[in-house]
Amino acid sequence: MKTPLTGNVASRPPESNQEWQAWGQKDPLFGVIPQSGRERDGATPWTDADFYQTGLSDWEEFMRRWRLYGVERESCVEIGCGAGRLTKHMARDFAEVHALDVAEGMIDYARQQVGSNVHLYVTDGVSLPVPDASVTAVFSVIVFLHFDRIEHAAAYFCEMARALKPRGTIMIQMPLHQWPENLKPAVRGWLAGAHDAYVALRRTKGWYHRFRLSRHQWSPFMQSLTYDAGWVRDTLSSVGFQDIETCSFQLSRGAAAYSWVFARKASLV
Repeated sequence: MKTPLTGNVASRPPESNQEWQAWGQKDPLFGVIPQSGRERDGATPWTDADFYQTGLSDWEEFMRRWRLYGVERESCVEIGCGAGRLTKHMARDFAEVHALDVAEGMIDYARQQVGSNVHLYVTDGVSLPVPDASVTAVFSVIVFLHFDRIEHAAAYFCEMARALKPRGTIMIQMPLHQWPENLKPAVRGWLAGAHDAYVALRRTKGWYHRFRLSRHQWSPFMQSLTYDAGWVRDTLSSVGFQDIETCSFQLSRGAAAYSWVFARKASLV
C-alpha cells in the first residue's frame, strides 16, 4: 500500500485550520465540546469548572489505557490541545508537556489554565516544534478526524517519528475503517470509490464554509475524515514505528466510541 508522503500537500497547512482559528475566536469551549445549549449565548453555557472537569475524567481514562500499552512519562507532545481541557491534567502525569494548536484563541484560553511545566505553541498543523528525539510520548484526540486529507496525518506521523526518542509511544484517536478481506475486487473498488466521493463532497462543503468565513460570515463547520486501518499501519511502519495496535472504546461519561492507534518508535539498532 502506497504511503502518500510525496508532493506538496503534506507540507502545506491543512485547510481545516481556518475553521478552528474561527472557533478559537468565537467560542473556544464550545468549539472543543459542541454540546447543544453550551454555546456562550446558549441556555447553559460552558463554565470553566464544568469544562475542565470533563477533561479530568476523560484524561484519567485515556492515561489508564496508555499505561497498559506502555508509556514513559518524561515528556509529551499534545497535538490539538484546544483550550487545554486535557492539557491541564496531563501536566500532572508528565514532567513536561508541549501543547500545540492552530488556533491562537484556543492557546490564549489554555494559557490561563495550565501549569508552568506546559509549553504552548500556535502551529501550522503539520509540524511539531520540538527537537529531534526529544520527547517520550505523543498524544492527540479529536484532531485527526478533522483533517481534509490523509496526507496531513502522514506528515504528522513523520514528525512523530522524528521527535520521539527510541521506544517513545503515541496514542492517537482517529476514525478507522477497514473493508472485509473476502470482498471481491470489484466490490472493494466500488466501496473505495464511494468513500473517496464522500471525502471529496465533505472537502467541497468545507471550502464553501471557509469562503463564507473569508467574507466575515460566521459559518460553523467541522470537517470529518476516516482512515483505512491498513493505510495507517503501513504508513506508521514505513516511518519507523512498531508494536502497532488499534482499539475502540467509549468514555464512561458517554458520547461516541472512538477508535485509537497506539505505536512505539523502534529502538536504535
